[in-house]
Amino acid sequence: MRFMSKKMKKNEKGFSLVEVLFALLVLTVGITSVLFIMVRNIRNSIEAKDQIIAAELVQEGMELVRNLNDNKFLTNGTAYLNMRVDATVSGGISVINFVDAGTDWRLFIVSGAYAHSGGSVGTETKFSRRIDVFDNSVTSQRTIRSRVSWNGLGTIPSSVNCNIANQCASADSIIPY
Repeated sequence: MRFMSKKMKKNEKGFSLVEVLFALLVLTVGITSVLFIMVRNIRNSIEAKDQIIAAELVQEGMELVRNLNDNKFLTNGTAYLNMRVDATVSGGISVINFVDAGTDWRLFIVSGAYAHSGGSVGTETKFSRRIDVFDNSVTSQRTIRSRVSWNGLGTIPSSVNCNIANQCASADSIIPY
């Protein structure tokens, strides 16, 4: 039986240490790039989800005020500024209250729905909603402005600064008295 010598013959092929290290570098850069893209896509998905929820909460706020207006709960000629709509259930009957929010516009998840008054039973969310209603007695119309922020601070930027960059969604609607 012949034993092979420890020296490589000139015609045998193999990878040098430099080639192996370069291949590992290329592989590491490729995997890191893929991971970076995946993390960025997850962040973008979360941001898109928050924008969709905020848009729906803006619309819901406007619909709640329209409901109050249609059922004659709003007094003509009165501006309702800095408001929030609290929907509660009392004795199996849903009650909608249009109350001054002060500076507390935070939304909670209560029984699977977003609500302003969560108290000890609700789970606080990153969303906040403010509703303003302006009356124009000359045209007998109301302007509803609904703004939702998802900055997690419980604050809502001014109407001028309410944009996606500031994590805020806003809409205005004009309805008759």
